[in-house]
Amino acid sequence: MLFRIHVGTEYTKRGDRIDDLRANAVRRDVLNRCARLFGGATSFDTLGSYLNSAGEVVVERGFVVEVLADSRVNFVGTSLNSIALHIQDALEQESVLVTQVSAEVL
Repeated sequence: MLFRIHVGTEYTKRGDRIDDLRANAVRRDVLNRCARLFGGATSFDTLGSYLNSAGEVVVERGFVVEVLADSRVNFVGTSLNSIALHIQDALEQESVLVTQVSAEVL
């Protein structure tokens, strides 16, 4: 199972800009946590969009962290949900998306 955490890094839930240093520090912290808990992770930059509360389209930079779960799927899922809550608090986000998809290592 492949787990992903999707994070916006430009704006807080109040619409304030997030400093790049702050966003990068949270990203590195998440990668360090994932390495210690699961043996490693991969991260890449993203560009996403959403409608804000005023009905305006916001295009925002962000990142995704991927973790490949071994036989400990429940442990990985629970741990990543905890990490997502940490990100949500640290970057003052309305939400952080955690997804899982079937994956096979060849």
